[in-house]
Amino acid sequence: MAALSATIAESGGAIAKRKAARSVAAAFEGEYDEQVVKEMVLSQLDLISDGIKALRHKEFKAAQSELTLWANSAEPGNSTMNMHRLQAVYDDARVAAAVVEKPIDRVRAVSMQIYAAYHLQAFVMLREGRPSAECLRSAKREAQIIYETMLLGDSELISACDVETGGFLKALGRDKTSRRQLLAAVSSVGHAVWSLAPHSDNVNHPRLEKFEHAMLRLCEEGSAHLAKAEVGHLLEAAGHGPVANGKPFKGHSGTVRCCAVFAGDSKALSGSWDDSLKVWDLASGQCLHTLTGHSGGVRCCAVFAGDSKALSGSYDNSLKVWDLASGQCLHTLTGHSSGVWCCAVFAGDSKALSGSWDKSLKVWDLASGQCLHTLTGHSHSVLCCAVFAGDSKALSGSDDHSLKVWDLASGQCLHTLTGHSGGVRCCAVFAGDSKALSGSGDDSLKVWDLASGQCLHTLTGHSNYVSCCAVFAGDSKALSGSWDNSLKVWDLASGQCLHTLTGHSSVWCCAVFADGSMALSGSNDKSLKVWHLPAASGACASIDKSLLAEGQAKMPICAVPAAEDDAAAKLRAEDDSGAAAEELHEERDEFENERGEDSPSRPQNSRS
Repeated sequence: MAALSATIAESGGAIAKRKAARSVAAAFEGEYDEQVVKEMVLSQLDLISDGIKALRHKEFKAAQSELTLWANSAEPGNSTMNMHRLQAVYDDARVAAAVVEKPIDRVRAVSMQIYAAYHLQAFVMLREGRPSAECLRSAKREAQIIYETMLLGDSELISACDVETGGFLKALGRDKTSRRQLLAAVSSVGHAVWSLAPHSDNVNHPRLEKFEHAMLRLCEEGSAHLAKAEVGHLLEAAGHGPVANGKPFKGHSGTVRCCAVFAGDSKALSGSWDDSLKVWDLASGQCLHTLTGHSGGVRCCAVFAGDSKALSGSYDNSLKVWDLASGQCLHTLTGHSSGVWCCAVFAGDSKALSGSWDKSLKVWDLASGQCLHTLTGHSHSVLCCAVFAGDSKALSGSDDHSLKVWDLASGQCLHTLTGHSGGVRCCAVFAGDSKALSGSGDDSLKVWDLASGQCLHTLTGHSNYVSCCAVFAGDSKALSGSWDNSLKVWDLASGQCLHTLTGHSSVWCCAVFADGSMALSGSNDKSLKVWHLPAASGACASIDKSLLAEGQAKMPICAVPAAEDDAAAKLRAEDDSGAAAEELHEERDEFENERGEDSPSRPQNSRS
């Protein structure tokens, strides 16, 4: 009967679930997003592997089953049936936490108890006619109390923390794997509690200082046992800035020019001046494939939505489509008469857009490899491009200092955006297709209104080329990378810089993980780095990834860069910008000498 109920609920489809979620959101005046919370619950339940000993306990198994039914239900979370499910989850999970043998299974049971307690408290008070804000505050406090008493007060957790922070070796401390898995699991539950509404009550989030220290220490090490941890809330609660997650990826023999994170946040793709691409496993830090075939440096890459294929563009004037499972090249797209600087995949992975030093963009049919349109209008090299979410329009940026909005069906230019005083080296379109972000050789970023073509904000803070940018899901924040050796996280509403990430030499590329908890960057130092970012209030918890590349130096916490006097800072910036500009000159000189073409405008004093 339970299986039949689950099937019926699933057959209601996504529309029914969204309607149910909207009805609950309306009851809580928009402060609670049921769909996001249910996704968070399911991501936690996914961590409970089949066959673990805890499932032998009927209470543990029953709690897991009922919570899964609640999260998948097409009815509102506070329907009578779902309220009965939540009560059953709470009762069974509380018993399970007391009877399971392994500490990590106790954490899993407590996490189910927390979700049930939070929702029961909020929904019961709402039925009593209490104000929605009061219902959520009381529910959040209930979740915080269970997390604090059941987990942060657990003797085995404290023992594990003591060992990681240099205390006495205790029984659990002898089993390194179990100890670190326990810390990671508790961190993920803490992140889940942090993410529950109201987010303003995170000032009361329970904290255990030795636990925070232990987790941050493991981040610095790049411990493989953090593969399922969430630490963004710990960084924010402890007042830390972004943390470089362990050791950098090294394997490329040239500058890392482009990177992309797979949709599942489990793998990444990078392209390099060494003519190759590499596929990385983000949990183990291992290179899974090296993709070879280009005869020039790889400047751009994009992963297909299904994570099975990728597209790359090169200074050899071509694009290639790759099978990411085998590492084989499936197609080579030719037609540009100069190096391919940027690319994007769209229309359900059936089409691609590319931009080149030949001043044009091309729209490609990926099944046939045919060019459908050539978009012309820029007076210098096309350096960046992005496709709107609706797949009908695209944005491009050029060394002619402008951006253009294109109709992809007709190939016509709809708008030209001007305002930068240097070449536009990167761009990104917001999820709603109403705004865009661009970065330039004038050291700034700009936020644009795409309907009017007006610049809404200019983001300043970098001291050299802005080489890459990415917009976070939700369109509230952005990440940028620069040849000034830094990345910056920006608040797009205010235009303020929230964090500066240092540790690379000149940064060429960056990408943000789907949940906004981490970022990836590639650099002139031939490495990639993954960064933990402080949690955004209300962010949905998901699987966090850890890197472990053998033989590399430990990464520092990057919240507070070492002090540097003004003269030393100026000299270092000049040295670095000079090296970066020299490399760009070498690329362009090589390109011009080989093909004898007109050169795009060269940098003047390290600017483009």
